[in-house]
Amino acid sequence: MNQQANVKYEFEDLKQIVKEGWMDKQSRFLKKWHKRWVVLTNFTLYTFKKQQQYNNPTEVIDLNHIVSIKQADDQELQKVNSISIQTHDSIFYLVAQDEQQQQQWINLISSHMLKLQNKIKLQQ
Repeated sequence: MNQQANVKYEFEDLKQIVKEGWMDKQSRFLKKWHKRWVVLTNFTLYTFKKQQQYNNPTEVIDLNHIVSIKQADDQELQKVNSISIQTHDSIFYLVAQDEQQQQQWINLISSHMLKLQNKIKLQQ
């Protein structure tokens, strides 16, 4: 897909927001924690630096690329309400505001992953 088409896809995708809110996200390389506006759509999980400013995402995770999502080991991360998202080539860590939010994020991302997988199976 060319860059222009990709920008249009992201724009269209962001018209279908399922859930959004502030979470802490661990950076991939320096492992520092940053506050990020997290947005879940039907197809993608995005993180942004600013609330409801949907440009220049700091992370774009295609739900089809997620291998697992679960509650992370709070003791290992030294953060409570943490979430581990594993893709084929990376692991992302997010921290929700409370346990209820943690479970909502995990459940919603999981259910949208399953919907996508079922849709792909039906198309084959």
